[in-house]
Amino acid sequence: DITYSPSCDNLCFVKTDGKYAIYNTEWQKVTDKYYDKLSFLNDGIVFSDNGKFGVMDFDCNIKHEAIYDKILQFLHINKDMVVCVRNGLYGIIRTNGDTVINCIFDKLSLFSNSGRFICAKKPKCNYWGVIDLYNMKLLLDYEFEKVEFCCSNSKEQEYFLTQKDNITILYDITGKRIC
Repeated sequence: DITYSPSCDNLCFVKTDGKYAIYNTEWQKVTDKYYDKLSFLNDGIVFSDNGKFGVMDFDCNIKHEAIYDKILQFLHINKDMVVCVRNGLYGIIRTNGDTVINCIFDKLSLFSNSGRFICAKKPKCNYWGVIDLYNMKLLLDYEFEKVEFCCSNSKEQEYFLTQKDNITILYDITGKRIC
């Protein structure tokens, strides 16, 4: 069983006896380690070791140790950011080793086509807020029962449609209330 990647043309994963190893294109084993699971990201590799997940770069340097319960690859926010789960709480890490948001949220939901905004729900709180990932700031506080991302027909204007106490409120992407 061999897995190749469209994002990395010099590595592949080979499954032998239920474990995965990393090989280069000359069929030389790149690391001595065997992993439970391996999968490619745009600019890194997710690995699983003893049921926990981590991230390494294409040179097989570990950027995030295998401490996460999950790394949700389908929530690949930007080219270099993924959603991770630790002890049931969600956070965001970069594939280069940086932690963007610690694992402190009950839920995260990806917003906007650009991957700029996420909607977050704190533990023991039934309310959502919006975080601007470009500026790393809380754009809308955790006070909404519902938050949806929407844009104009031309997709030039982006908005947040929120609901609080059964009242719908529209905000622009700077957090300014429109109506």
